[in-house]
Amino acid sequence: MGSEITLRNKLKKKFSFDVLINSHCNLNCKFCNRKAPICTPQYYSLEQFDKDLKHFKDNEIYINDLTFTGGEPLLNKNLEEYFQIARKYYPNCFLKIFTNCKLLQKDSKIFKILKDNNIFVLYTQYILSGIDYKKVFENLKKYEIPYSELLELLFNKKDYKFFLTYTPISKEHKDPNKQFENCKSDCLCIRNGILYICGELANIDEMNKVFGTDFELVENSDFFYINNLNVETLCN
Repeated sequence: MGSEITLRNKLKKKFSFDVLINSHCNLNCKFCNRKAPICTPQYYSLEQFDKDLKHFKDNEIYINDLTFTGGEPLLNKNLEEYFQIARKYYPNCFLKIFTNCKLLQKDSKIFKILKDNNIFVLYTQYILSGIDYKKVFENLKKYEIPYSELLELLFNKKDYKFFLTYTPISKEHKDPNKQFENCKSDCLCIRNGILYICGELANIDEMNKVFGTDFELVENSDFFYINNLNVETLCN
């Protein structure tokens, strides 16, 4: 799966990362780009997360925001510990959690954790899931937790058709390098000491195992070991 694309195509002076804290989910979406329905539970080690953020901090890598994601990140029982580690190294970092909201329908200790750690809730509505989003929003407002739908935050849009068709279907867009440059997700992803250039790559091993495929990730192209990264590596 290697290509000539380098890390500098995606990174800027201020860095934003998805933090893949668990791989599994409580929905079963057929077109999940993170492959969550076929994933066995895998977690981002708290010890490793601490080491990774310490490495970024020690190397003067400024992180503008972190988005805790999955799978469904609210399934992770150690949510508050991840938030506390992030705040320890980057106290002013914008922290978000990207969720399907299924676990936010009922009042629970999750809301206090989100409130106490100043977490922004980013969500996608799954219309056929049976999730009562009206109740979810009532709960979020009750605890004064800020929230936004994904498309509103990224594009100021609510139209999923726009989201799925923003890249024209033409011959030139079959070029993977052009597709990569036009990707609007910008979802660099970290998990267990590794930085992936795209979150879709993080669970490729699960897809290989389930479907018998043999996709291979290439070091320094598809992924990078965090302990080898510094400002010069990221920006050059």
